[in-house]
Amino acid sequence: GLAEADAVLAGTGTLRAGLSRDEPGTRLRDLRVATDEAEITANAFLNSATTNASLRANLREVGVVLPDLSGPASLVGTITQEESGPLIYDVGGTGPAVSFAANGAVTEGEGGQRISFDLSTNLTDLARYADLAGRQMSGALTAATNGVFLIEGQRFDANISALTSNVQIGDARLDPLLAGQGAFRASLARTGELRGQITDLILRTPALSLTGDAQIDLSGSNNADLRFTLADAGLLDPSLSGPINATLIASPAGESATDARLRITGPGTDVSADVQI
Repeated sequence: GLAEADAVLAGTGTLRAGLSRDEPGTRLRDLRVATDEAEITANAFLNSATTNASLRANLREVGVVLPDLSGPASLVGTITQEESGPLIYDVGGTGPAVSFAANGAVTEGEGGQRISFDLSTNLTDLARYADLAGRQMSGALTAATNGVFLIEGQRFDANISALTSNVQIGDARLDPLLAGQGAFRASLARTGELRGQITDLILRTPALSLTGDAQIDLSGSNNADLRFTLADAGLLDPSLSGPINATLIASPAGESATDARLRITGPGTDVSADVQI
């Protein structure tokens, strides 16, 4: 009754597996599920102290699930845990013009569960996803993120980076800003229920630059040093020419207030404002 699953399971299929349970533990051996469109294989061993599992899945044509895409897709993964040590995961996959890899560990401690992660993605042709997104897209990008997520308090610390090449997303306002070679980098953290920060922020393309740091406390005062440059105002209004620069400097003014200074300069413009919020 699920259209996507029915399409994968259509035709002649086979199922094979070995399952045993004895004193050492429970074993799943050589599981294989095969249909005309897909194949899944797996092995696993579990007992009170150890977990070892591996999975491999291949879809011959992703279009049977997502008609707006075409090409094969694959997924491989392993999970291991020895005694009371961390649960270690390693997953990778491919799809139409895309590949990804992710690995990390889940550990238990006095502060609760801690998940570390390291993820990378390489998308070589955005145009392959234009029909799925319902808009004209093109270009390529690579992205990576790593960090730690703490279940207790839902805190996290992550580093993000990306490189873009002639990315276009079908938006006449944004596409000129994204053209050419671009780079993004930032460190993000949620340090408390209402507190967070972004550091080492860098966003650059031939058309723009954004750099800075900010510490945000929704229940108190804030810090920020953000600087933005648009190489040519003509990208916003063809009647203008020349760069636009904007800076925002914020600092604490007592326990729950923030002094902020905003300055914008551009063709025939030099505006500044000092406010306390």
